[in-house]
Parts: sequence; structure tokens; C-alpha cells
Amino acid sequence: PHANHRLNNSAADTTPPQSFLDFCFFSHLPMPLDLVILEFGSMAASASFAGVEAIVRLLLSLREPPAIAFLTVREWCKASVKPWGSAPPYGPTTPTKHAKAEAAFEELCAHYNQTCLSYHRALAPHFHAGRDNFSMADIAGDCLHPNRGRLGNDYMSDLLVHYLRTAATAHAAARGGRRTAVTAAA
Repeated sequence: PHANHRLNNSAADTTPPQSFLDFCFFSHLPMPLDLVILEFGSMAASASFAGVEAIVRLLLSLREPPAIAFLTVREWCKASVKPWGSAPPYGPTTPTKHAKAEAAFEELCAHYNQTCLSYHRALAPHFHAGRDNFSMADIAGDCLHPNRGRLGNDYMSDLLVHYLRTAATAHAAARGGRRTAVTAAA
């Protein structure tokens, strides 16, 4: 990070991704964009995947297209709108709407050569193994949102920092190990 980096949150709570196409999408984003992080997984039940792809195509059509990272959050149990404890967690391979959305985002990432990050995939092995600090109360107290977990924000931050460090290392290696200023889109 350096002084020229800017962080902008253009999110809209409980808004399906295709809704962003109904208003001036780029009027809410500062230009130029280096990296756009999209989190549409939490809206899996109402997401139009054609709409998600349209957003990706719009972003990639910019004169200087940003790197795109899908940061997917998905439901851990049927009770995402209730306090944890009222429904058992999904198994590691339960085919939920959220799991299907995550798979669709991964297809978009592969097709458009972009990045997919999964909060669920990063934490599920620890959660299902019953490891300390990976209970539902730790990761997503309402079975969906990391910020509702005691350590959810920390885990989400760690996931993003790991991604950015890995991207910066790959960028440096591609430049022959030369030290250069690396932006968040590295």
C-alpha cells in the first residue's frame, strides 16, 4: 500500500447483482480502477448469473480494465437469518444455492482469467474438523455474514491480505524479481 491507493466501498446491502445494471454503474466507482472486489455470493438466492457476467464484461471493457476478484461468502446453515443454534450446519458438499453460485463465479473467473476467493473454502475444513476458534459463533454467527462472527472480520481480512501478498509476489516474479511499486491490482 502507498499514499496513492484509494479504497472505495460501492456496495448496496441486500441488492442482487443484476440491480447494479439498472443504474449508472460507473457513476458510483472512482476511476481508474486497479482492483474490483465483488461479493455477490451472499445474494445467491436472488442473483442473476447473466447479470453478474454482464458486470464482469462491463468492468473488463474499460479502457484500463481492473483486476477482478470474486470474494464469495456463502451460507453455512439454513438459518442465515436466525441466531446460530437453530439449524444444523450444511455438510462440506451440500449442494445449496450458495454453493452453486460459488461454482458459477468460479466458472466466470476461469473464463475471464480473474480471481476467485472463497471464505467458505478457506474456513470449512477447520470448521468441520471442530477446531478451536472456527465455530459458527467465530466465523459467521448468523450462518452467513463474517461480520456476525467473533473472528469473521479477522478471517476475511487475512484472506484478502493473503491474496494481495500472493499477487504481489507473482507480479514481482513475473518481472524477474525486480523490485517495483506494486498496486493492489498486481
